[in-house]
Amino acid sequence: MRALDTNLLVRLIARDDPEALFGSFAADHDVRDPLALHAAVRSAIAAARDGWIVSIGIRPTTPDTGYGYIETQGGSRSEAAAVKRFIEKPAEAK
Repeated sequence: MRALDTNLLVRLIARDDPEALFGSFAADHDVRDPLALHAAVRSAIAAARDGWIVSIGIRPTTPDTGYGYIETQGGSRSEAAAVKRFIEKPAEAK
């Protein structure tokens, strides 16, 4: 789904139900542990209901020039944590 489509959809949902939660998930992910994903989504829903904006991610095992990542900070809320900053994709070695 493109960003413009997502923005329109969120606005329509919010117009009909200002308390609604909305999730957008990429379809190209290889989910190897569905139970862990379900737990993360449940935790994300709880955090969103408490007013947090939520992003679900996985802990990287190595740097990858194809992905940026989120650095978290203290103040974690069960499985959710506050975001310190977003780190852009590392430069490819030359």
